[in-house]
Amino acid sequence: ATHLYRTARLAEGATLTTVTDGKVGSDVLRLGTTANAFPNQGTYVAIDPTKKYRARFWARPSSNANGALYFSLRQFTDSNGTAGPLNNGRSPYKPGPINRVSHNTTFGTDAWGEYSYVWSLSDWQIGAKFFQPEFLNSFGGSAGYWEIQDFTLNEVTAAENNSAAITSEASARVAADSSLSTQINNVSARLNAGGDVY
Repeated sequence: ATHLYRTARLAEGATLTTVTDGKVGSDVLRLGTTANAFPNQGTYVAIDPTKKYRARFWARPSSNANGALYFSLRQFTDSNGTAGPLNNGRSPYKPGPINRVSHNTTFGTDAWGEYSYVWSLSDWQIGAKFFQPEFLNSFGGSAGYWEIQDFTLNEVTAAENNSAAITSEASARVAADSSLSTQINNVSARLNAGGDVY
């Protein structure tokens, strides 16, 4: 796993600091409101297009944060800094944008929330061979900040893929069973009412 907050290459307006109420330890990456600043890990990670990569981290806004949270695996066509063709290598963003209101609706007022996203074959830009984990400073904001903690980046294992497939199949079966149960209940209701069954 890669831990961004321990190895971050800081952009203007971003700081590494400590808190007393962290979700995982006390170290945080704090994203300020400096425009067009992108704190990232600074290490080129080679893309294996046959694999999936999961980025996971905890985040929370300050009580006065009015900017949005963005994250990407910024893509490059080489390890010399040549960015991918879409949005300077920063597409897709996952998440993006997340504002304080939507975060608080999901996780509670300014509480820590866990974000988890997977990059797979359809996410890689044409010619991309490397990526760098990268945040965007609190986008569009004039006040407050976002705090990031316990960033990890892992390859998605075959076991996780199988588990996801099994879960999807199980959900489909539950939906089918529910639909059949509804049909049976409808037939029973018609019979009880003395109606015809078609």
